[in-house]
Amino acid sequence: MEGFFFVRNQNIKFSDNVNYHYRFNINSCAKFLAFWDYFSGALVEHSHAEKCIHFYHENDLRDSCNTESMLDKLMLKFIFSSDQNVSNALAMIRMTESYHLVLYLLRTIEKEKEVRIKSLTEHYGVSEAYFRTLCRKALGAKVKEQLNTWRLVNGLLDVFLHNQTITSAAMNNGYASTSHFSNEIKTRLGFSARELSNITFLVKKINEKI
Repeated sequence: MEGFFFVRNQNIKFSDNVNYHYRFNINSCAKFLAFWDYFSGALVEHSHAEKCIHFYHENDLRDSCNTESMLDKLMLKFIFSSDQNVSNALAMIRMTESYHLVLYLLRTIEKEKEVRIKSLTEHYGVSEAYFRTLCRKALGAKVKEQLNTWRLVNGLLDVFLHNQTITSAAMNNGYASTSHFSNEIKTRLGFSARELSNITFLVKKINEKI
């Protein structure tokens, strides 16, 4: 039997059988689910499901497996589960502020090339200090660092998947210049934009031979 169990300190206990239990922070689950829903186009209205979820308190959980790979595997398993209790638990996660905050950030960076914390805060309707606290809780990192990472990933996807030039990718993702984008690639990934272009060329050549 598989299911979710909500426990203290906003941790979720996943139980895939009577012998094994895994504990994750609910905000990490919310972040994963927000990304999944956003990019899979699965955003829907979710009804309250409190009565279908098993609530209890427990301090000593058998295993505490907080690695991202384990979380990813379990979340995917539960997303595709046909068990109604699991579906209700996912609906519960979708009602958390962390889930909706991640969606808010994803929607904003898709609409705006350059995202400023002050603007995000004003539209969200809280103080900047509190907004940063909420983001740290939902993202597990500083909001600026996370947004910079997302922007870099979007830029790289534009180059690899959409065959854009380094210059076009830089402009489309709010970088001040091609040099700014190139320096970000070098700093974060350890190779230059020129090498990135060469990698893209090699991937294309390999695909042509397949």
